[in-house]
Amino acid sequence: MEGKMSGVKLARRLNEQIARRGDKAKSVAECLGISSGYLSQLLACDRSFASASEELLRRVARYLQVTPVTCFLLAGKIEVADFFADQLDSSRLTGRAMDFIAESSFALEAGVERQMLSEVKQEIQQLVLLLYQEATDTRLMPVAEEWLYSISNNQG
Repeated sequence: MEGKMSGVKLARRLNEQIARRGDKAKSVAECLGISSGYLSQLLACDRSFASASEELLRRVARYLQVTPVTCFLLAGKIEVADFFADQLDSSRLTGRAMDFIAESSFALEAGVERQMLSEVKQEIQQLVLLLYQEATDTRLMPVAEEWLYSISNNQG
């Protein structure tokens, strides 16, 4: 999970919040209990949030007004799959939902076949799933999994 790109979503989200609030980097660094230089490195992705301490991520969560688990996901410390007893549960649920959507009148009208849905990235499948659920007011995924998809994929 850790790597050069780990934590980019969290860095982007923190940058957006700082700009939205009009806060100065120095005051944000003080709020987070880190130096301005370290904050600058994190925001520029020169240092990865994946290597940040748990306590720092909790302080970032408070600053962003999100749950700590959201920060852990965005930092790359944990993955959506970590919330499933079986790592394949998420894929199986998504696959069953794609089967259902492929047989729908929407898919028929759009000329979308099951094979097309199975060949796209999981993130695209999840987007299709969320859009279908919104358009039809039908729940194909348990709410907990839907929430995990939304925070891991829509924040970045």
